[in-house]
Amino acid sequence: MNYCKIIVAIVFVKILSLGFWDTYATVIVRDPKVDTLYFQNDTIVIAKYINEGGACIISWGIKEEFINISNVILPVPHLNFNVSRKENDYFIIEDGCGTGCSYLYLLPFKKHGLARMYLYPLLLSIPKNIIVYQGDYDNSLVIIENIKTNENIKIEEQFDLRIHPYSSAIDSLFIENQTISIHWKGPGGENKIGEFSINKLILP
Repeated sequence: MNYCKIIVAIVFVKILSLGFWDTYATVIVRDPKVDTLYFQNDTIVIAKYINEGGACIISWGIKEEFINISNVILPVPHLNFNVSRKENDYFIIEDGCGTGCSYLYLLPFKKHGLARMYLYPLLLSIPKNIIVYQGDYDNSLVIIENIKTNENIKIEEQFDLRIHPYSSAIDSLFIENQTISIHWKGPGGENKIGEFSINKLILP
């Protein structure tokens, strides 16, 4: 058993429980295996690198309110993320997960908030609480999901399965009011256009 790791973990929890975030930030700066992705006012997001920096575990929280730890090990192909930013009540991470593979990791700033990973993301609208992703499914053109309720709609239109990843069959899409418009490649490579209602996903 590695007692050093146990001691570090105890200190880590103690610092957080006491709310000494300034001290915690100093500890982070001195640890080459920990990267501060966001630290402003009472809010912090950190990445703890493992597997020689090729992957990491995310922790995030708000001073004297909560600290969450992700239950997913994120791949980090380039030792840093392509995208990492805070938007409203979420922290957003985007990166690759192999050749042609991409993911979006969404962390909500709330106690016991569960982070969600979306494969092959296509569009994220925090103001509308909507994410659109492909997920590498051969039976759904796209999946449209409300990020607050997790309710989703699957658009089960046929598309060109010869294209890999499948998300590349989507030429463009946009949301206007309560409708999503999608341009994609059909089964034979032909251009297709469709509009689909997402009314039940839009919160009042």
